[in-house]
Amino acid sequence: MNEKGYKVLDPHVRLIWGDGIDYQALCTICATLKANGWSLDNIAFGSGGGLLQKLNRDTQKCAFKCSSITVGGQDRDVFKDPVTDPGKASKRGRLALVADSEGSYVTKTACSREGVPGDVLVEVFRDGTLLVDQSFDDVRARAADLDPSTLPLLGGVAGAPPQQIEVLYGTVEQIDGL
Repeated sequence: MNEKGYKVLDPHVRLIWGDGIDYQALCTICATLKANGWSLDNIAFGSGGGLLQKLNRDTQKCAFKCSSITVGGQDRDVFKDPVTDPGKASKRGRLALVADSEGSYVTKTACSREGVPGDVLVEVFRDGTLLVDQSFDDVRARAADLDPSTLPLLGGVAGAPPQQIEVLYGTVEQIDGL
């Protein structure tokens, strides 16, 4: 038993679970261990295909979408607002991404063709033509300059443990110290 009253196996024995693991299964396994009085010190999770390949634009809440078109010289908003899933509603019109006074990025909508001061969005494609050709070294250099505590991760912030692990079909309270 550990100091929190959970059962711990002999230090020479541990369980490795790496097959069929995805976010939802990981949370279910952790909750089951807790409900049965077992410490998470007993288990290690591999990061196989379920954690590496079962990620998509819906699980990550990320997608690239058209938000504005020009037809006959007139701009038109493009958006979707599905009745069955309001969480999939998209932003409409010309957009800009600017830093607020605290350094967090905010999306501005209904922007003019002239742009918005401080907009960090860069046009990369136009009419099927690549306008910006970035090397992987360029991407690595930009990534090295990022502050990891500002990156979203599973409903929390990377570098700061979330109070809950959000999963596709609900939440499971974080299992602290098991």
